[in-house]
Amino acid sequence: MTIKPNYLNGLLVALISVVLVPGVIVIASLILGMANESAGWLRYKLPEAFFWIFFSIGIASPFLGIATLVFLWILRRRWLLVDGGKTDPKVKTALILAAVTAIVAPAAWTVLFNEVFFVAGGNR
Repeated sequence: MTIKPNYLNGLLVALISVVLVPGVIVIASLILGMANESAGWLRYKLPEAFFWIFFSIGIASPFLGIATLVFLWILRRRWLLVDGGKTDPKVKTALILAAVTAIVAPAAWTVLFNEVFFVAGGNR
């Protein structure tokens, strides 16, 4: 099996999105939480679907990060790239940083989980 280097860009986009999507949901939850403080008890709610998106991406994020690191290790060991193993070192570095961030990011999401859960209509 051979892999083209431009497929690595798609993997990089996936890694960045598993960090950005929950981040946007947390920001929206914090904004709605501040709006609810002045407007009344849960007047503005976050749709429940956003909570489940936040939850599922938070669980999948470390697995994607670990799988990316293993994938890069296998690529380095077996040279499965079509271009003779030559890829842009910046892409590899970005993939490693994004994978580590995807592994560590759920630690921040667990701290803010209660806020997202409450604004989505859950109990405290």
